[in-house]
Amino acid sequence: MGTYAFVNPVVAVILGWAVLAEPMTPRVVGAAAAVVAAVVLIHRSRVREQAVPPEPAPVAERAAP
Repeated sequence: MGTYAFVNPVVAVILGWAVLAEPMTPRVVGAAAAVVAAVVLIHRSRVREQAVPPEPAPVAERAAP
């Protein structure tokens, strides 16, 4: 849920284009695509970290008496 701070500017640019007729240049589109791609990578890495269970710590073997 922390990725909203990254996506919020992209949404603002799209709304500015749609509502206020602000120019949508190739540079703006490329920057928005880079932001969205970064958010996807962050989300995928977090999901992957949660999906992999941690390995149990090795148990020290007791010496035979």
